[in-house]
Amino acid sequence: MKKLIFVSLLIISTVRLSAQQADFAVQGIMAPAIVDPNVPGLLTVDVFNAGFTTLSTGCVIVSISVPSAISEILSVNPATNSIWTVYSTVAMPSAIVLRNTGGPIPDDFEFYSIMLNIKGTNQGGPLTINFSVAFVPPFTQGGCAVLGNTQTLNDFGQTSITVQTPAPLGVNLSAFTGTMSDCSALLKWTSKTETDNNRYEVEVSKDGRAFSYVGVVKGVGNSGTDLSYSFTDKKPLDGYSFYRLKMIANSGEVEYSGIVTINNKCNPKAVRIYPNPLVENQQFGVYVSGYTGTLKGELMSMSGQLIQTFTLHNGTNTLSIKGVAQGSYMMRVTEASSGANESYKVTVIK
Repeated sequence: MKKLIFVSLLIISTVRLSAQQADFAVQGIMAPAIVDPNVPGLLTVDVFNAGFTTLSTGCVIVSISVPSAISEILSVNPATNSIWTVYSTVAMPSAIVLRNTGGPIPDDFEFYSIMLNIKGTNQGGPLTINFSVAFVPPFTQGGCAVLGNTQTLNDFGQTSITVQTPAPLGVNLSAFTGTMSDCSALLKWTSKTETDNNRYEVEVSKDGRAFSYVGVVKGVGNSGTDLSYSFTDKKPLDGYSFYRLKMIANSGEVEYSGIVTINNKCNPKAVRIYPNPLVENQQFGVYVSGYTGTLKGELMSMSGQLIQTFTLHNGTNTLSIKGVAQGSYMMRVTEASSGANESYKVTVIK
């Protein structure tokens, strides 16, 4: 099976609609991903309100189009924020329109992300992916017209995409799936052929962009028949998360699978640090779920010396470290109400 790789050339652009001090913005990011017909890639469009007025339920529509010559939209990923519903699929698989009928967009600078499952169909590019934003017309929903649209020159954003066939690294996946089983994430995949394949490293992400190591499964090395593999993540992230395979040859060359989405509704206590290794002076995330109240995070040397402290809450905590030497450390997380704590090994690189 031929695999395709999406290479994203990010062009940061902002789309704004302003009236009554509303400031609606959208920017697009597509994480690079190897995809095939069974394992789609993920296109993410981050929507936020940077103004001082809540954007009412049903008043905002976002249009997204991909170059039909080389790619297509398969579906809306279930991890899409619940405020968004499909407004029109007439132009699918090349375009889709969504509307915020599931809720308002507060002026809180938070992302209300749209995630689309997409795949490459032909080699080519770079070609343009377009996003545009608008208020719905007054005949669609009364009251939206008063918001106005005073910045028509900034009502769109763009990024580009190139679809190309990577050099074969020896693993030909025919399937990659993920499901919840007894509150664990069960991943299964099948390789049609393997050449010089050393191992599969399983990686997970909360946002589909920053991935961290979960575990490893040894590859067979060389095979010309179907081989089935599985891996169980016993501490999956709460809610939606994304998994991929990092396939590593004996030569050290690396290839990535596409992304599968899993929804964990068990709500266990969990802490996940990503990415890991941490890069000094760069932001990293600590995802916390299932805890009561606040938590204290402590970055400590392996000998127990306290380096830095953080205050953590359920959900994603965006943090950074400064002036920390390269090496191995422990991140201790303590629940304030009970004093219970757990420690996690982290690595710092320059």
